[in-house]
Amino acid sequence: MLRLEKAFRVNENTVKVLYSHTELHKEFLVEWNNIDPNTGVTSSDYDLELNVLSRSDDFTERIESAIREGESDTNEDCELYLEIRDTFDRLDCENLE
Repeated sequence: MLRLEKAFRVNENTVKVLYSHTELHKEFLVEWNNIDPNTGVTSSDYDLELNVLSRSDDFTERIESAIREGESDTNEDCELYLEIRDTFDRLDCENLE
């Protein structure tokens, strides 16, 4: 359902990942970073952020909702979330130059 188009490092703490949804023919961009939102301190773990861009506000909201709900029984788009998270993950962020 998802295809990784491109991943690139914005700075030492932020990675952007561009996906295409093959069934819906839509592209979207997500962000991973390793800055704790509560303290501002960097860590070694990258987390998937609620910073999503697409050309469709409805689709952006759907992706954000999937990320917000995460791996839970109440997430209607859990499969989508897992695919986003697992297609390009924390270790990929760490290894990207």
